[in-house]
Amino acid sequence: MVNRHIHFKEVTSTNDVALDLAQQGAEHLTCVTADVQTKGRGRRGRVWTTIPNKSVAASFVVRQLSHHLLPFAISLAVAETCEHWVGDVQIKWPNDILIKGHKASGVLIERHSANDQTPFYIVGIGINVNKYTADELATPYPTTSLEDHANTTIAIDDVVNLLAQRVAYWVATSHDDVLDHYKKSCITLGKKVEWKMEDKSLLGQAISMDESGALILKLEDGAEQKVLSGDIIIQNG
Repeated sequence: MVNRHIHFKEVTSTNDVALDLAQQGAEHLTCVTADVQTKGRGRRGRVWTTIPNKSVAASFVVRQLSHHLLPFAISLAVAETCEHWVGDVQIKWPNDILIKGHKASGVLIERHSANDQTPFYIVGIGINVNKYTADELATPYPTTSLEDHANTTIAIDDVVNLLAQRVAYWVATSHDDVLDHYKKSCITLGKKVEWKMEDKSLLGQAISMDESGALILKLEDGAEQKVLSGDIIIQNG
């Protein structure tokens, strides 16, 4: 479980607040949540919108890791949390959580170090929990909420409490167990995909992951290419 949970009505970003606390000595698994983020952010500079009483905005200070697969451990934690209310939850490499092909969650992990100390991480997690309108959450990609599939209103606190338990579990789990469970849960493996990063792109089949979590693509010419980050678009057919 978390060592400390601090909740705010409004913040610029839960990651910013968690970082400030970590720099002041906040312990491993300190959790910051907020009803509203005025400057919430996602991967690659994207905006993450927090809808009051309808979504989770949580950030965890992570100082202790049993492995070097933090993005994948967090994906498993979020997926298991969502599965408590929704049956058909999938992970798309590296850490998109999908329900019937629609994104339900976002993860932003930031690495920090200070004064030559051991690096620590701020793990930001957003989960769409209850139904929202198009005006409340306008995004360029299809999104969904847990309530859309659970057909019941869900208490935000219940989601945060379960999420904290699963984060604590997976950051303490062994490297091999994280990788094994992730591979079994990842819908990207075995699929034909397009990898995109800035102005670069590749087409190929996602055939495996290596020990670091890099995705291994088999390209159309038969060559294999590892990718460490970027966006993956699963191709139909």
